[in-house]
Amino acid sequence: MRHKKITATIILYNPDKSGLIRNLRSILEQVSNVILVDNSKTALGNLLSENFDTNTVSRITYIFNDGNLGVAKAQNIGLRRAIAENADYCLIFDQDSLPEPDMVQNMYDDYQLLLRQGNKIAAIGPVPINKQTGKAYEPRVQQRASFENADWILKVNELISSGLLVERATLEDVGLMDERLFIDGVDHEWCWRAKEKGYACALTYHAKLEHMLGEGDRKIMGARIAITSPFRVFYQYRNYIYLCRRKYVPTYWKLNNGVKYAIKLFYYPLFVAPRTVYLRNMINGIRAGFRRDSRQ
Repeated sequence: MRHKKITATIILYNPDKSGLIRNLRSILEQVSNVILVDNSKTALGNLLSENFDTNTVSRITYIFNDGNLGVAKAQNIGLRRAIAENADYCLIFDQDSLPEPDMVQNMYDDYQLLLRQGNKIAAIGPVPINKQTGKAYEPRVQQRASFENADWILKVNELISSGLLVERATLEDVGLMDERLFIDGVDHEWCWRAKEKGYACALTYHAKLEHMLGEGDRKIMGARIAITSPFRVFYQYRNYIYLCRRKYVPTYWKLNNGVKYAIKLFYYPLFVAPRTVYLRNMINGIRAGFRRDSRQ
């Protein structure tokens, strides 16, 4: 991997600074350089120069957006910069994701193995580990099958964006992230679009990433439920309706999420504060999804 340039793009939004520095140190040990794309209203200031030496800071590009442009647009800003700087591979991270040592090397090695076997690979990702429980996030519905002669690597329909490793040439073929989605479903939509062009997505158990979905988990009526912020539920409901119109989006996803979002319409306003804000944002998201001028 040493002769290959791997550029990591990390999306920031009001980050915990100590946690960001810890995660950034781990990432910098595993990649050629890092692009920080900041959707916050307040810039990092001297944070980088106060925590890293001059040589390390030279490997970091900081792009301040002065406001939330959305996850998809921020990712595209970083990816375009990486492509312009001739990165061989692009890697995406959320600000709170912490890779295990050698995660990137292990993903790269397995990526090359799959290519040598003749597979057309869109991207490869690590197993995401729930920061709260220490257990792997497992999809409830998605069917998985191992690649031939590599039973530790699974062929999956979608990957989360954090930890996603993709070759530059594949990005140029499939295209970048759909900025109309703003935040929710961006990673999955890209994977489905890649699959429509004949690619497969891979998840390797040789690589792990500490991660937290949404706002973390809460126990409600004895069940552990992933909680989303009131801001984000608007986009979940709006984008669900957007994506249901697209033929390449899997039917199982449409059905599974239709049931999940129907249930959330009841339990969020009943169990999760601020109840009225959740209800209002969900309803507004549904209305936005059905507006004639929003159809895609």
